[in-house]
Amino acid sequence: MICIRCKHPLKTPSITGYGPVCAKKAKAVPVPTHERDLLGYNIEAAVASARYVVKVSIDSAAAEATMAVRRDFAAARRRLLGWA
Repeated sequence: MICIRCKHPLKTPSITGYGPVCAKKAKAVPVPTHERDLLGYNIEAAVASARYVVKVSIDSAAAEATMAVRRDFAAARRRLLGWA
């Protein structure tokens, strides 16, 4: 995984999608938590938490795909033009 803000590779993936430095700079919002009550889950809190985790996963995957396309395009340009 990579940081969704600065695009540096992460040693350990985080739930927020930010690396440790970017999380401090951006004051990343923690993942909403949900607690069980006596009768089950707080459904609204569980939905908000799940949506946030899915949003971060999609943002991280999109950032990784963008970086891969840029890297592959640069490699193809170097091969095509004969650059070292």
